[in-house]
Amino acid sequence: MDTPSADFLKDQLTLFRQSVRETARNISAPSDPCSWHAGAPFTEKCRVRDLLVSSPLSMAEKTALVEEFHRVAEELDVLLVRYGQVYRDLLLVELENQVHAYHAETCLSSYWCDNECARSGRGRRELIEELLVQLRDHYPLSSLEMLVATIDDNAARDEVVMTDKVSSEEFPSYGLVMQCNHGNDKYLCGGARPSARHV
Repeated sequence: MDTPSADFLKDQLTLFRQSVRETARNISAPSDPCSWHAGAPFTEKCRVRDLLVSSPLSMAEKTALVEEFHRVAEELDVLLVRYGQVYRDLLLVELENQVHAYHAETCLSSYWCDNECARSGRGRRELIEELLVQLRDHYPLSSLEMLVATIDDNAARDEVVMTDKVSSEEFPSYGLVMQCNHGNDKYLCGGARPSARHV
């Protein structure tokens, strides 16, 4: 893979900002909910953050890009405050859909050793954690978090590593959700730990 240039990263930051503003327009104006994804700005946030963290650019070049990233992230925070419960309800639906898709990707990776699915799953897992952080103070998400932790556990045992995102001081990674207590996990039966495909 080619090393992303400073110009490429600037373009990606522009796409991130556009995603935030398009989401604001979609929430404020009547639109088909199936024609856009409420979580798109968070997808862009995770993707651009990973590009910046792994970028080999000089500190001088990178500093300006990091500052711009944080400015766009602040616009996203303002969007969340402005539309409050309306936007969070849409994000909750997005989160549930992403968890089911993550589950499917880990199953495919386990069955077929599909590297493309594994890469997609890593990006999706980071998005899931980003959405959990935004929503867990507003909704009862313990069951969903236990399901995600179970999928993580099964994926790790199947050697499908879905959460190897790097972290840095500029971009702290939320990392894995806390592993659930399997003794109280309603998704597990008996003492056995099923494969991800059996969750």
